[in-house]
Amino acid sequence: MLPTDPLARLGQSLRQSATFRLLGIGALILLLLIPATMLGELVRERSQRRDEALMEMRAKWGDRQTIIGPALAIPVLQRVPGQTAVTRRIVHLLPSELDVQGRLAPERRRRGLFEAVFYRASLELAGRFDPAELVLPGVAPGDVLWKEAVLELGISDLGGVAERIEARYNGLDCRVDPGLCGPGLAASGVRALLPPAGAGQDSFLLKLELNGSEELLVSPVGRATRLKLGAPWADPSFSGGFLPAESQIDKAGFTARWQVLDLNRNFPQVLQAPSPELANAAFGVRLYDAKDVYQQATRVAKYAVLFLVFTFAAFFLTETTSRRSVHPIQYLLVGLATLLFYLLLLALGEHVAFGLAYLLAAGCITALIAGYSRAAVGGTGFMWIVGALLATLHGYLYLVLQLEDYALLMGSLGLLAVLAAAMFFTRRVDWYGKEN
Repeated sequence: MLPTDPLARLGQSLRQSATFRLLGIGALILLLLIPATMLGELVRERSQRRDEALMEMRAKWGDRQTIIGPALAIPVLQRVPGQTAVTRRIVHLLPSELDVQGRLAPERRRRGLFEAVFYRASLELAGRFDPAELVLPGVAPGDVLWKEAVLELGISDLGGVAERIEARYNGLDCRVDPGLCGPGLAASGVRALLPPAGAGQDSFLLKLELNGSEELLVSPVGRATRLKLGAPWADPSFSGGFLPAESQIDKAGFTARWQVLDLNRNFPQVLQAPSPELANAAFGVRLYDAKDVYQQATRVAKYAVLFLVFTFAAFFLTETTSRRSVHPIQYLLVGLATLLFYLLLLALGEHVAFGLAYLLAAGCITALIAGYSRAAVGGTGFMWIVGALLATLHGYLYLVLQLEDYALLMGSLGLLAVLAAAMFFTRRVDWYGKEN
C-alpha cells in the first residue's frame, strides 16, 4: 500500500527505482576508493621499508655492479708552443677488443620479513690494446710515457670483490691494488702496474669474483665489445643501453650474448676527460624477482574497483530480480570485506609464498562474503552464486597475473564477458520503475 504523503510516496518510489539504487551503488563505490587508495599507499610504505632493509644488506654483500674497462691510464706531457712550461696529465686508452664472459650464481637472502636477490659473478675479461690508436693533437710520440702506464678497471662497488683479482698483461702476472690513478674512467676501481711491454698489440686477461645484487652491467669500452652471460635464473631482464644479439631463456636459466661496436656508443677510443657516457652506455642483465610480493600486490590492487563492481552487481541483480531489498550498509560491509582481501594478501605474502597467500586470502574473503550474503539476501542458492562468482573472479585474476604478456588481452576479454552477462541479465529491468 502506497503512503498518502507525497514526499513519502516519492521516497518509496526512489528506493524502488533500479536507476536510483544503481546510482547509489556507484556513489558507494566512489566512497570505497578512499580505503582502496590507502591500501596502495600501504603497499608503497612496506616496499620502502623493504628497500631500506635491503640497502643495509647490499652494503655488506655488494650493490648493483657496473664494470667499466679495463683501460690503460697513460701519463702524457702537454707542451705549449713558445713556453717552457710542461703540463702532465693522464689519458685513457680503451681496448681495441674486449671479450667478457661471466656466470652468475644467484641466491635469495632474507632480513626479517624481507627477501632480496644477490649473486656471485665469475667474470673473465680478455682483449688487447693497440698503442697506435693513441694519437693526440699537440702531443709528440716521445711525450707519451708508456713506461708509467697503468692498467685500470672500474668497479662500481669495491665492497663486492670476493677474491684477489688475477691480472695478466702480455702473458705476465700483474699485482692488482685498489684505487685508480685519477678521475676519467670511473668513480672507484682497481689498478695494476704493467710489466715491461714490447711493441705491438698488448693483450690482457683479468679474472675476478664479484658479489653483487640484482643487476650486473658492463660498459662497451672496446672497439668491439662482446659479452656473454649466463645464470640459473628463469626471469632475466636485459637492461642498459643495448639488448643481447642472442638469448635463450627456459626454466633452467638463461644465456645471452651481446656484441657492441664503438660506432654504437657516444665516447671516443681515447678519453682525455671524464665521461658520464661510460656508465650510461653500460648494458647487461637484471635478475628480475617475479616473486616480489609488493610488485604482485601492486598489480592486484589495480583490480580493486573491478572486484567492487562485480560483487555489487551480483547483489544488485539479485535485489532487482527477486524483489529483495539490500540496505546500503550491507553493500558497504560487503565492499569493505572485498577490500580486506588486498590487506590480507599483503600481510600473508610477507610470510609465505605469494601463491599460497593469494589462495588463503581469496578463500577467507569468498567464504566471508558468501556466508554474509545468505543472511543479507536470504537463500542458500544466492550464497552459492556469490561464492562461485568470487572464486571465479579470484581465479581469473590470478591467471591474468601469471600471464604478464597477455594480461591486457585477458583482462579485456574478461570485461567483455562480464559486460555481456550484465546486459543479458538486465535486459528486462524496469529502470524507470513504471511497474511500481
